Amino acid sequence: MKSKRTNIILLINVLLVLAITYGLRAFSISDRPFHNDEGVNYFFMKSVLTNGIFNYSHENYHGPSYFYLLALTNYIFGTSDFTIRLASIIPSLVLVPFLLFSFNYVSISARTVAGLFLAISTTFVYYSRYSIHESFLVVNGVLGIHFLFKWLLLKRHRDLIYLFFTIGLTIATKETFIIHIFSLGIASFCVFSLPVVFKSLLNSKKTISWGIVFLCLPVFVLYSGFFQSLEGLREFFMGVPQWVGRGYSDGGHHKPYDYYVKLLDTTEPVALLGFVPAAFFIFYYLLDLLSKLRKTDSKNYSTPSLFTVEEKASYMFSLYAMVSLSVYSYVPYKTPWLIINIAVPSLIGLAFFICAKIKNRIWMYVVAFFLSLNLTLMSLRYNYLPETLGPINQIVDSKGVVGEFNPLAYVHTHSGMVESAERIVEYSRTHKNTRVLIGVSAYWPLPYYLREIDSQLMYAQGSDPQKYFDSYSIIIVDKKWNVEKEGWDKEYVRLSDNQESYVYTVRD
Repeated sequence: MKSKRTNIILLINVLLVLAITYGLRAFSISDRPFHNDEGVNYFFMKSVLTNGIFNYSHENYHGPSYFYLLALTNYIFGTSDFTIRLASIIPSLVLVPFLLFSFNYVSISARTVAGLFLAISTTFVYYSRYSIHESFLVVNGVLGIHFLFKWLLLKRHRDLIYLFFTIGLTIATKETFIIHIFSLGIASFCVFSLPVVFKSLLNSKKTISWGIVFLCLPVFVLYSGFFQSLEGLREFFMGVPQWVGRGYSDGGHHKPYDYYVKLLDTTEPVALLGFVPAAFFIFYYLLDLLSKLRKTDSKNYSTPSLFTVEEKASYMFSLYAMVSLSVYSYVPYKTPWLIINIAVPSLIGLAFFICAKIKNRIWMYVVAFFLSLNLTLMSLRYNYLPETLGPINQIVDSKGVVGEFNPLAYVHTHSGMVESAERIVEYSRTHKNTRVLIGVSAYWPLPYYLREIDSQLMYAQGSDPQKYFDSYSIIIVDKKWNVEKEGWDKEYVRLSDNQESYVYTVRD
């Protein structure tokens, strides 16, 4: 009877958290213009639907797995703002029931609080509403931590197989899998100790052999386009040194060491509390080390057997987040969406820690409520206020400097691009044989918004409009090409934070 009641409670919790997760991510999802990376991902998705495979190039950096997921959602439901971003919503929706049903080494309360934290997380919501790789990547990362922890805890061979498979999917998703594997290793060595981890590995040689097979499976299948192009595998190996070098060579994205800490402090300070479990663990470890150095009676503060499973789980996720923060902060190349690789495991670790350390259930729920309230208020502020839900960073001062109300927005598309694209499409409907030249240096995601007239578009980046007036009806060029042409209308359009343009339209 108790087990049946527990299952009913668990199912209700899953449905409630799923509803919140989906609602926050799908609400008014078309109101925010596409980021330029979303436009590029649309292009790759379209090539998958056209050619049947993703032809991976090491110059693209990101792996093919997300593009296949993106192609699948658009193949089934058609192409729209929602279906393109659905590929980032789906991983969130998969993670919630998996967390609540499979993370059974912690209490239902801990799982529910963790699921709620992720459902309303400012950063996780924000970047789950973007058609980029990060949502799929971070979910694979969380599953990797879970399977590694469960294997070290229970020594079940299937958990090790699952771990290798999730690592394979992570490798097939994005080049930052290197940071994920490093953080997994450090966190496991800390929580279970280095000798225990290595002994477990030595005792699982046969399973590891199968695990490597399951790791290679998604890598080989996806990079080769389901074995249609082995060139993709060669490109994958060529990309490794380039990925490493990019962290230092791409100066346009270099930011200070404390960038991610400040970003969390501004948008999601609760996630910073997720480092508290790691701090507790380090404190216990130092106490134990100090007692050994003094040759006093050691209380074995850092002995894993003294921790409850819930405490170990909280330390595992928190230490993973802390190591990830350190590595991501050390690498000069930084973009804001990488933050969810830190925030998501941090919030899970915090949820487990609260439920493990606060024995009084009433106080535990009170603390969880106020943390959830803070997360909700911050999420509403940075995801759904008019300044953030609609076109980002539109306000430009007298010197042409773009304001940054929302630090999660990054080189973002302006309403000018969307409105201009709508006018161009409407013009082409009423003017037969319209030809459009896109001559701006940075035009993504303009092709997405002009997809209805794709066959009428021509591209020539950085072009001088003078030589094209006789061949086109509409010409979009960089702002520096400020010319007057009789019989043509000229309109200034800010396309994005870093791209201004003039749109020339032949006068009727």
